[in-house]
Amino acid sequence: MNTVVQRRPDVAPARPVIPEQAADGRPTLLQRLALRLAARLILWSADRGASSAPEVAQRREQLAAREERERHWMREYLLTPYR
Repeated sequence: MNTVVQRRPDVAPARPVIPEQAADGRPTLLQRLALRLAARLILWSADRGASSAPEVAQRREQLAAREERERHWMREYLLTPYR
């Protein structure tokens, strides 16, 4: 490919042209749209699946309490001799 490009530079692959920011430093319309979409996706995913640390801790405590009740029940009722 390099030999062909050296002989015929017009067949070289062209790099995509990236639009520059406006003169005052503000992002272009496409960049603003991309940023807005990214923010929406981040907030949407956070609302759907993320749970806070207190919720996770509360679920763990509930599970531990349930397992303790089950162990207590097994010790008290299943392992005592039949009367």
